Amino acid sequence: MGAKGQQKSSNGRSNEVPETPVELASFLTYTEKLGEGTYGIVYKATKKNSSEVVAVKEIKIDHCDDGIPSTAIREIAVLQELKNNQYIVNLNKIVHGNN
Repeated sequence: MGAKGQQKSSNGRSNEVPETPVELASFLTYTEKLGEGTYGIVYKATKKNSSEVVAVKEIKIDHCDDGIPSTAIREIAVLQELKNNQYIVNLNKIVHGNN
């Protein structure tokens, strides 16, 4: 299946498989778009070296003239504080891209 083929998600909906950004393509492959909100899009991805399934959040910066939105900085700080909490997903990596 190509980078933009059709795939059924776990909830039965047909989702277009998103193209993995070049900044992440060496170590991840996007498999599904999980959701979209005001500040970002969340994707399901697989690590190439271990086949581990991870979530990737791409933050929208269109509506922020000052660089990274303060909401994103707060979210990153909270995730770093709650690392290894059994109820919270761990923040593994922060990647800044050109797009």
